Amino acid sequence: MKLFSKTLKQHIKKRMALYFMLYSFFMGWILAFLHIVTDPLFTFTGWLMVVLCCVGILFLWVGLFLWISGEYGKKEKQQQIHILPVKGCYGIARHPIFSGIVFTFCGFFILFTFSFLSVVYFLSLYIVVLFIIRSYEKNLIELHQLRFIYYKNCVPSVIPIPKSFPASYFYPVPSGWISNECLALQDRCVNLFLYRINQSYIAIDTGKNPRIVQEELKRYHISPSQIQSVFLTHIDRDHCGGLELFSNATIYVSSQEFSSKRFFWLPYRHWKRFTKHYSFRVLDDLQKITIETVSITSFLVPGHTPGHMNYVVNENALFTGDSVLFQNGRIRPFYSFLNWNHTKSVEYANNFSVFLQQHPDIQMVFSSHSGILTKDSQNHFSATECNYPLIKESFLL
Repeated sequence: MKLFSKTLKQHIKKRMALYFMLYSFFMGWILAFLHIVTDPLFTFTGWLMVVLCCVGILFLWVGLFLWISGEYGKKEKQQQIHILPVKGCYGIARHPIFSGIVFTFCGFFILFTFSFLSVVYFLSLYIVVLFIIRSYEKNLIELHQLRFIYYKNCVPSVIPIPKSFPASYFYPVPSGWISNECLALQDRCVNLFLYRINQSYIAIDTGKNPRIVQEELKRYHISPSQIQSVFLTHIDRDHCGGLELFSNATIYVSSQEFSSKRFFWLPYRHWKRFTKHYSFRVLDDLQKITIETVSITSFLVPGHTPGHMNYVVNENALFTGDSVLFQNGRIRPFYSFLNWNHTKSVEYANNFSVFLQQHPDIQMVFSSHSGILTKDSQNHFSATECNYPLIKESFLL
């Protein structure tokens, strides 16, 4: 006779985060009472108290961030059961809600007690949560098999590592040839793209750091002088910082972007110097430019910036800049706190599949911060995960 029925087990598992939160709450009160009774023995003093205060604030910030992000991602996960989320908060910790509970409660405990018992409290939560997630991961391995094993080996279960934060939200493709004509270059957290025209190239954006971009060009035996035209999706520093390398190139930018004088990470006092140093040619919505055998059509997509521009090259390659992200099996708008008008960004992301249906010749979609989508023979788009080269993520549009 089974002690627990299958229905009861499922009921408990669905509310495990709630039960773990209650356990954390009561364990915190027990240790807080012990701290009050033994206050002289277990309290930090002097500079150690300052260090512990900083640790408490850090724990609280990380915990709330993971907890809120995890709850938001949980809704998406329930809507797309067949997709294993691996980006965003799921790229920081495999179980962000449990991680958030651990760090949030520990942060509060540290800031209220400043006690050596904080270490005991953290370990008591950490050990329990490791047992809880074991049952979750057995089911995930059965469901996703090899994909989850790759993911498990790359992402920590509860305690995130510092480098995982930027890598989980900005994940450009490594430098390399994407097709016979298109070369992706990685400048830390952003991609710029070169499109070959005989012996010269056009560039979509220029990266952020001129030194890194120049080194990447040398790897592929390309001289900056071979870049005859630069098409800027928008004028944020991580997209136009490498302009100084391409002094001989013709630089194209959206007319609305240029007139808005909105330069992210570029102080306003440098705006006149910036515009005087470079000669820009402005583009309007749906304007078509032909350079030798290559056609470039501009599409105005305000949202991330007032004049953000997308480009379709030769009718089959779409360069989206920062207008959308490819994340956890869906096309989503760029991060709201970095958008000039998030409502417009959401509107464009929601209509992205319609745009692709209206342009059926598009075979590849290039994003500056979240990789590349490729169309297969069944007209489905997929993205190769940078961390898991053998596994592809399908985007059903």
